[in-house]
Amino acid sequence: MMNPDGVIHGNYRTSLGGCDLNRRWKKPNRKLNPTVFFAKESIKKFSREKDVRFIIDLHGHSKNFNAFFYGCNNVEDQIPSRVFPYLLSKINKMVSFRNSRFHYSKLQESTARVALWKELKISNVYTLEASFYGY
Repeated sequence: MMNPDGVIHGNYRTSLGGCDLNRRWKKPNRKLNPTVFFAKESIKKFSREKDVRFIIDLHGHSKNFNAFFYGCNNVEDQIPSRVFPYLLSKINKMVSFRNSRFHYSKLQESTARVALWKELKISNVYTLEASFYGY
């Protein structure tokens, strides 16, 4: 859990200081965003020692139904980033491949999936969104 101080006070998206921690992955601050800073440092260290091929960031979604993925789009070869979400949607009816998206906007460049995808060049970095309301 990346947001223990916020969750204990009823925030599911922001830290106790009101910071959306999923928008701090590009350049996390060691003092202001310690959970993100040290998680990212751990992932970077591990990726120097091992070939990291898959990262998944779990989120709750407050608007859409089902579970679905956000991934990153490799313009040269789009298929590898779509295989896992597609296969999972075929074996679990609660996962919607149709609702999954594989692009990002400028506003999302500091999310975990985009920051780690760009920095570490891992093609299978996802955010799995699961609806608060079911499928």
